[in-house]
Amino acid sequence: MRKIYLKKHTSSKELLDEVLRLNGIANYKLRYNEYGKPYLESGELFFNLSHSGEYVACAISDKEIGIDIQKVCMKKHAMKRICTPEELAWIKTAEDFTRVWAIKESYAKAKGKGIALGFHNINALALKEAEVWLQDDYVVACYNEE
Repeated sequence: MRKIYLKKHTSSKELLDEVLRLNGIANYKLRYNEYGKPYLESGELFFNLSHSGEYVACAISDKEIGIDIQKVCMKKHAMKRICTPEELAWIKTAEDFTRVWAIKESYAKAKGKGIALGFHNINALALKEAEVWLQDDYVVACYNEE
């Protein structure tokens, strides 16, 4: 089970409250893992949040999940630091770069370690479980192992 919610002009907390209510959870308490990833104390549902520009994204699942939303951009200064050689050869446009970045971010967030995983160690092109799409000028990537 995986559900994804996108909303403009709201806060992460407001969207999380709304999503949890829609899924039958009115009262909840958050805890944080050693890397700062929030989780529900009850453990009844996994969630992840991301925000960029005017959008907030929330993904929920019965398994660990990560979501990332990024405004399409090309960060040439970061490419060699975070991309594998295969990714560098594949990237031709700002949208390609943003897809790679968002997939890496969603994967790292699903694993619960965020950037501590080291993005240069993650090959986004090999992560076939990642769902990626374009929303206006934003790339959204969601990762969890089904």
